[in-house]
Amino acid sequence: MTHPPTNPPPGDDDRPWQPPQQPPQQPPQPQQPPPGGPAGGGGQEPGGGGQEQGPGPGPYGGGAGGQPYGGQPSGRPYGQQHYGGGGPGQQPHGGPGQDPYGSRPSYGGPLDGYSDPAAGLASPGRRLGGILIDYLILAIVGWLITLPFGTVAEVTGPNGNQRVTWHVGGFLANLLVMVIVLGYFTFLHGKYGQTVGKMAVGTRVVRAEDGGAITYGAALLRAVVMYVAWAICCIGGIVDSVWLLGDKRRQTLHDKAAKTVVVRVDREASNPYRFR
Repeated sequence: MTHPPTNPPPGDDDRPWQPPQQPPQQPPQPQQPPPGGPAGGGGQEPGGGGQEQGPGPGPYGGGAGGQPYGGQPSGRPYGQQHYGGGGPGQQPHGGPGQDPYGSRPSYGGPLDGYSDPAAGLASPGRRLGGILIDYLILAIVGWLITLPFGTVAEVTGPNGNQRVTWHVGGFLANLLVMVIVLGYFTFLHGKYGQTVGKMAVGTRVVRAEDGGAITYGAALLRAVVMYVAWAICCIGGIVDSVWLLGDKRRQTLHDKAAKTVVVRVDREASNPYRFR
């Protein structure tokens, strides 16, 4: 009959005694590469005899190189990029200093930098000074032409028995003056945007819609409306002239008819009539 070994461990009366065992040694854990870094498959597996291992799958089912969530090269989870971005290294929403929702043209016209002429309109005083100079020039020319021919018509005879005498020379002279007046405003406005009076006070006629040079047709229409207004016993001319005082773009009636405005001349800005 055998006897149990001497000095059994306390508390092990119900189990056969076994010699004490050494605690198992934990194998060294391989170092995980940082997310988005190079593939980390170059280490050695413990006990593998120093053989080089290939790249293995990354965490969470990712691809080679330890990229998380599907192995996106940008290092962003779930394979997403910045909203509106085009790839790694690009700024979201189109880049720095840009409007993320697209730039919008400023008020006042096309995208070529033209601004509303209301910002540089000629003052009523400038316009008055320019037209007075023009009227003085045309009045002197008209007087010199019509002086030798006298009046267009002459009324003679007593009341109730009056007679009108027409003078052809005077009629033709006044017709010539009218042609000179219309030609003066049409040519100078169409060619330079300025009459002599406007050159003296520093103003110019331009298109109201975009500040460009007006056509000869618009210049002629503008001159005709102004001439007819003054021919109606001067009352139409007065209304035409004072109309600009209550207009937000300081347009007279002949400006509105031709769709023009009168602006101050900016010496540093380009001249829309430079190629005429």
